[in-house]
Parts: sequence; structure tokens; C-alpha cells
Amino acid sequence: MLGALAPWQSGEVERDHVLLELQRLLEGVLLPPGGFLVWILLASLRPGRLARASIALAALGLWALSTPAVSGRLLDAAQAATPHRSIAETPQADAILVLGGGLRTASVAARDDLGGAADRMLHAARLHRAGRAPLVLLSGGPPTARSEAEAMAALLEEWGVPREAMRLESRSRTTRENCRFSAEIAAREGLRTLLLVTSALHMPRALEACRAEGLRVEPAATDFGALRGRGLGRLMPSAEALGVSREVIRERLSTWVYRWTDRAGGSSTRGGASDARPRAAEAGAPARDRGRSCSTPA
Repeated sequence: MLGALAPWQSGEVERDHVLLELQRLLEGVLLPPGGFLVWILLASLRPGRLARASIALAALGLWALSTPAVSGRLLDAAQAATPHRSIAETPQADAILVLGGGLRTASVAARDDLGGAADRMLHAARLHRAGRAPLVLLSGGPPTARSEAEAMAALLEEWGVPREAMRLESRSRTTRENCRFSAEIAAREGLRTLLLVTSALHMPRALEACRAEGLRVEPAATDFGALRGRGLGRLMPSAEALGVSREVIRERLSTWVYRWTDRAGGSSTRGGASDARPRAAEAGAPARDRGRSCSTPA
């Protein structure tokens, strides 16, 4: 971990990568189930009634977050801030910006594994087919040797989106970098308005990050989650419900961290793309007036 601190001074992108590794470490320790397990472990080191009560409280909290009753309420509350729009209600734009996260590139077999957020790509294909935007901007860096943007492009091409209608952003590893590097491409291509396609749970943070880069984005959310359960089954713990609770808490904490680092003046978002933001917001030529060709990784 100490070795990972060396790149801190070498640039803002490197700093974001260090922050990402620290975030992953903290997530494992603080978010459920890790946070509760650490709580129980520490409480077990001290004898007495207070320690036993603390262990019981941690177990109860873990149980509650693992039930569809609690997890479903958390999910509904988190998604309530994101409007649900049909394709017919979605406005026109210069491009559709699709954030990575819905596809896991296999490291062994030469094929791609669709993750839980693969609705993002399907929704983007439907929006493009409906004529809501002439271009699709795919943002996602390399989970392995092949970037997620490249894997998404191959899949969208199978689904009927022409390769020349796609632009690829293949450097990003975080939501902030998704928006920062996409803003550079938007400025270069003259994309004034974009439809932001991501999961409903992720949309509030993604909107803030994109607008911090000067991107004019309209939400086109998909992947609205729901948990099912009946009767006493809603009070029984399940791995699925715990995973949903974890994602809701993680998304909320990540939003707070983004806001805190922005206010502290150390955000790479506000510093790293200061030149790209005005160009993205004020680019003069509509995308449909420019030549279309699938870009190389930015």
C-alpha cells in the first residue's frame, strides 16, 4: 500500500488511481458485510456485557441489511431521485454517453460477460435506433488488455449500431474519469448535448460528475432495480439483498466523497479538465454536421 503512494505527485490521473485503490480497501473494511465482521471481531476482543451487546447489535444490523424488506426500501429511496423516461419521452441530443460498468471482459475466454448493469448498452442501442442521437460515446477503461469501451462497441455493433456512429473513450477507471475524458472528446467532436445512460442508482453521482466537467447532459437512466419477496420471505436474509444494500450505501458514500473533495479544492475533476470544460459546454458545431468515424481509444 505504501508503494502505491509514490504516483501521488506524478499527476492528477495517477492520484485518482491511488484514491481508487484506497477506496476499494476502505469499501472492503467498512461496507457490509466487511464492516459488520470487523465490528464483531473487535467487540469479541473485549469481554463483558457491553461487548456481547455490541456483537448482537452488529449481527442484527447485518441481518436487517440482508433482508428484501430493508434492502428494497433503501433501493427505492435511492432511485426515487432519478426520473424514469420512456424512449419517446427522451429528448434529442448530439450523442448518447454510455458509462461503463455493465460488461465484464473475460480474462481467459475471448468473450464478454454481461454484468448486472448491461441494460445500459441495450438502452443506448434502443435510443440510437429511435433516432434520439446520431452518435454513441462509449466510456470505459481497461479491466484487462481490452478496454470496456471496445467490448461495448463490439456488442453494440452486433445489435445494429454502425461502427462509424461510435466514439470510444478507453482510459477511464472511475466515474470522474468517465466524465473528464468524455468531455475532451465532446469538445473535439462539437457535441453540445448528451444523453447520459447509466444505471438509475448510479445516475445522481454520474450527473454531478459530468456537469462538473461542463457537459450538458440529460439523464436517460436504465437498470431500475427491484427486490421481490412475499410474506415472511421479505424478512429472511439473502445474498442478493445484502449486495443491493451494499451498492446503495456505497453509492451514497461515493457521492459524499466526491462532494467533499470538490469543496476541499483538491478534486482532479475541477483541476484536470479546466481546459476541456468550457469547450465541451460551448462547442459550436453540432455533431451531425461533422464526419463520423469510430475513434481510436482517447
